[in-house]
Amino acid sequence: TAVSSVREGCPESVVRVGEAVDFVPPRHDAHYLLAGAPILLPVLDPDAHGWTAEQPERAARIQEFGLHSLISVPMRARDTVLGLTT
Repeated sequence: TAVSSVREGCPESVVRVGEAVDFVPPRHDAHYLLAGAPILLPVLDPDAHGWTAEQPERAARIQEFGLHSLISVPMRARDTVLGLTT
């Protein structure tokens, strides 16, 4: 896991370097990730996407630090999705 931020220590992240990350994309966008396509959520509305109940810590950080959008881009090598850059 690599994390970076304009804030020292990346306090808005729910994980630290080396920890596994469980990312659950909104259900209606999951097929884009499976196909290897990027996701853009211009407005992060936890109520609209229904993941606040599944990921309360992440939802709290989003509200605390005023995060307002999400871009998730699959990292690929030889037509294999290795992970996500968000």
